[in-house]
Amino acid sequence: MDSKKLAAAIREMKAKVDVIMDADVPEVEAVREDLRDAKDLLGVLAHIVDGKPIDKAFGSPGDWGYGTEIGAALASRG
Repeated sequence: MDSKKLAAAIREMKAKVDVIMDADVPEVEAVREDLRDAKDLLGVLAHIVDGKPIDKAFGSPGDWGYGTEIGAALASRG
């Protein structure tokens, strides 16, 4: 497996999601928050493929929002 190519492909998909999020389309508006999370998760996945430890790849709970499921899960590490 070529992890550099895999990480690049994941980052390319992240960029595509970003373009979709910028579209002024009612269907996109309805799912914009989910798309933002998906885009951010693709970034996390790329960091993991690059070899970053999972806890470092996700960042801090505040990056996601303490009131979100991901933020709350990160806050309860340990």
